Amino acid sequence: MLVVIVLWGLAALVIVEAVIGGRRLFWAVRAWAYAHPAAHEPSDAAVAAHRAVAVVLAVVLIGLGVAAGNRNGAFETTASKVGQAVDEAVANLDSNMVMEDELGTEVAGLYRDQVRAAVAEADESLDLTVRHVGDEEYTVETSGGDEAHCIRVTGDEQAIIVPFGADADQVASAPFHSLAATADSGACR
Repeated sequence: MLVVIVLWGLAALVIVEAVIGGRRLFWAVRAWAYAHPAAHEPSDAAVAAHRAVAVVLAVVLIGLGVAAGNRNGAFETTASKVGQAVDEAVANLDSNMVMEDELGTEVAGLYRDQVRAAVAEADESLDLTVRHVGDEEYTVETSGGDEAHCIRVTGDEQAIIVPFGADADQVASAPFHSLAATADSGACR
């Protein structure tokens, strides 16, 4: 953000100089160096060209400030940051495999811990809370409740065959859930 402020400050100085500049700037800064300053005063064309160059420079500085701000996320709203974090959390949850012994309870939400971990991993700076609403729906919102999204998680129960024993001649199945997630803006209903 500092880069944006510096670039826009320079643009403001250039604009002020373009408005005040020309003959006033000549008399304030350079006239003292001449024995006959009136003879060296800039022409109308030189003043107009100076102003045109100053305006172009100011526009370039403002554009660079906008580009730097966009690159650093200075102009992103909380809503867009929360939306990006939720989308990233959904991508982290999709195709995630959860062993059955890592599941929560029906009341607290079977996949609550996985949703919380995915949201925390997506963006730790936002201070998002995850609340189980029911039927594996989770409302993700900012601490002030300004911005909310609903994550819905489904799990497909499967089993993986694990060989064991001295010669791997025995097998056991380990149940797990393969997750799929979607998100909508707004709190879960």
